[in-house]
Amino acid sequence: KHARQFHVEVDDDGQGRKTHRVAAEFSLGRAVTDDLLVVLDDGDPHVQLEYEDGTPCDVDRADNAKRATTVRLKCGSAQAFLSVVEDRTCHYVFTLLTPLLCAHPDFANKPDARPVRCDALDDLPRLGDA
Repeated sequence: KHARQFHVEVDDDGQGRKTHRVAAEFSLGRAVTDDLLVVLDDGDPHVQLEYEDGTPCDVDRADNAKRATTVRLKCGSAQAFLSVVEDRTCHYVFTLLTPLLCAHPDFANKPDARPVRCDALDDLPRLGDA
């Protein structure tokens, strides 16, 4: 179990044929544990996995840090990447949607709306009335 990043370049041979090649590849970390962290208390329920000890960070850092990744799985109607963010140098956050979590009540999308009851007050002036 690992996360990786790669850059693909397209080469054109001048005769309309294109080939793809991996120009660079980085390990963004290996799974720290098989245990899942379930986060329920921040109003944004998700399952979180941590990946560490990836390719050394090539940005000039005194601490010789290695790349690492946090993966967050959320309830969604389809399997999809929601976002990929580098939240700090050489640390990445992948947010993925999966319908597999939606069956559990702790992860189901809860509506943001609450019912609002409106009562007319006939004795108040209306907008535009003098």
